[in-house]
Amino acid sequence: MPHRPAPNTSASLLERLRVAPDDAAAWGEFVDRYSVVLYDWCRQWGLQDADARDVTQAVLLKMVRRLRTFRYD
Repeated sequence: MPHRPAPNTSASLLERLRVAPDDAAAWGEFVDRYSVVLYDWCRQWGLQDADARDVTQAVLLKMVRRLRTFRYD
């Protein structure tokens, strides 16, 4: 499976999510940008498809909970 490079971190997108956690468009952009990278990383570590999807979802859920206090530096 080819390795996809991680996208550059978008500080402005993270800030949008922090100040407006209900911004569906920002979450859509975030998921589009980072879920594939998380999934690929899980698969490289040998997780099966369903497990990789579960871990990806769990990581994204943790991001939802933590972004309100997150500060990008």
